[in-house]
Amino acid sequence: MKNYLGINWKVRIKSKLFWVAIIPAILFLISKILILFGIDFDFTQLQSQLLDIVGAVFSVLVLLGVVVDPTTTGATDSEQAQKYDNPRGEK
Repeated sequence: MKNYLGINWKVRIKSKLFWVAIIPAILFLISKILILFGIDFDFTQLQSQLLDIVGAVFSVLVLLGVVVDPTTTGATDSEQAQKYDNPRGEK
């Protein structure tokens, strides 16, 4: 999972912001695929519920000290960050 497309995915998936961005993107893709097959489904309520669940899970994980939000400039991680197994400062 490391360094694919210049991103340290192992660290990135620990970020709440990553999941808050990816869930609507996946639901949007699914809705467009369903439209191709003539199925019209409104994901608005499902999306809201999923984001609430992700928020609650990450709140608990943050309180336990499991998740640290990795900060980075741009779309890719720095060369140094791509070498991390855990967020900087953690062992």
